[in-house]
Amino acid sequence: MFTDTANYVKELYEVNNQSKFNLYYSDFFNYAYVQATIANGIPSENYHVVLLSDGSASFLFFNNHFNNENADAEYDKMVGKWTQLKKDVAKSRYYGRYTTGVINAYDLQDYSYVIASEEENIEWWLTRISGTLAPNNPDFYSKVENNSKIKVKDLGKLLSAIQNDQSENQYLSIDKLKKLYNFSEGMFEKAVTENKKVMVILGTWTETEIATNFDEYVKSVIAYYGDEYVYYYKGHPRNPTNSVNGKLEHLKSLGLIDVDSTIPAEFIFFFNPEAFCSGYTSSTFDFLTPEKSCAVFGINMTDCNETYKSKIDIFISVAPSKIGNLTNLSNSFLLEFADTTNYDIAIYNANRNNITYYKLDESNNYQEVK
Repeated sequence: MFTDTANYVKELYEVNNQSKFNLYYSDFFNYAYVQATIANGIPSENYHVVLLSDGSASFLFFNNHFNNENADAEYDKMVGKWTQLKKDVAKSRYYGRYTTGVINAYDLQDYSYVIASEEENIEWWLTRISGTLAPNNPDFYSKVENNSKIKVKDLGKLLSAIQNDQSENQYLSIDKLKKLYNFSEGMFEKAVTENKKVMVILGTWTETEIATNFDEYVKSVIAYYGDEYVYYYKGHPRNPTNSVNGKLEHLKSLGLIDVDSTIPAEFIFFFNPEAFCSGYTSSTFDFLTPEKSCAVFGINMTDCNETYKSKIDIFISVAPSKIGNLTNLSNSFLLEFADTTNYDIAIYNANRNNITYYKLDESNNYQEVK
């Protein structure tokens, strides 16, 4: 797809070198913008690029470089590499998905902030920056906050604006959006019929789910929240459930009802504000209220950012073999609670499919309370 786009841009420019291109790319594939423009010899004044946030990955890549005391030095180093890359690509007239060099094509996804900051004709659109970008480096965060090239596009506000628009916009309306995504009003029919709450489990790439104990995370959530809920699965749009052999049947075996993974999760929660959410880390949690943000998978309270600490009820991660006086925790999962009034932690035992709850005593030992 990206190669075809690059070829099309090149062809159009050869036909008319006054052509102006407005390009939008996921920031997970920044190499594709370089492939379509610099590698094709398109002058910068002939194009404008928007790098669209891929979601939580955007924040992860940024913070890996800048959420530390050496952020300014790291930025300068990355600018140097970016400047050299542009020269190399302009000379070689090639930059593909598997290109290696001063910046490998795959690694260019880390450079969204640098690219947008350094290039006059490029913007970086994010769902939010507060609490997600450089949360432990206020000085660098201030630079980001005041950077005119970094645009915050709050999907909730955008949807609300469309919903509240009384001008009968012929191009965009809530009904048109629903039709575009084939949005089903009966998505949560089972929960409605049974008068139960809706819990949506956010998945991720199928290969990541397989590698990261997805089944056990789901079972621990169901064991904790119980039968007051009907459980649904919203997968990553990269892997629609019906495109993965046997996945639908496997989800059913876990007690999950599949919903269309091609529909943005924010749309689902906007049109169904009563729904609750658990799952892998996702920018979707930025969209939700604390009341609706339940459990997050694969991360503990120590390692999470402030966005999650202020919203999530339970942090579920693979338990170490020993936690204080608790030992022999093989095939077990640690549940850490934001509210420790009743218990400090719990252990989900995957072999027995049950949860044991613990409270610290005066000697700092965990005592079973439930």
